[in-house]
Amino acid sequence: MFSGVVLEKVCEYLLYNERNKGQTNVPDMDIPPELCLELLMAADYLDSQLFHLTFLLCSLNPLNPVILTHVIA
Repeated sequence: MFSGVVLEKVCEYLLYNERNKGQTNVPDMDIPPELCLELLMAADYLDSQLFHLTFLLCSLNPLNPVILTHVIA
């Protein structure tokens, strides 16, 4: 579905985001212009998959605060 280059950049972003969480004055991540459209499509796909997973987990046990805490964070 997505090339290895795009998936690698997604993983780099996840690491970048985790390392810089809560910090100020974080430099922009270097994203090659030729990957922008594919990264946008990958982000949209992954976001929709997270939504479906969240809905499934919450529908299994909607009062479980551990699931909701991890999903919201």
